[in-house]
Amino acid sequence: MSQQMFWKTGRLYVVTGFNSAELASKTVVAEKLRVHWQSELDLARLLMRAGYQLIQK
Repeated sequence: MSQQMFWKTGRLYVVTGFNSAELASKTVVAEKLRVHWQSELDLARLLMRAGYQLIQK
């Protein structure tokens, strides 16, 4: 199963467990890619290219 992410109240979240999520911008992946994104939409595009799946929540 691939990593999953979703939008909620205008913010991008990454699913981290069965019933938990973390702001995508605060993840280790986001920090490593920091020079490549300026908005959460840019980050979402990068994560999708890396194999993350956008789900409806």
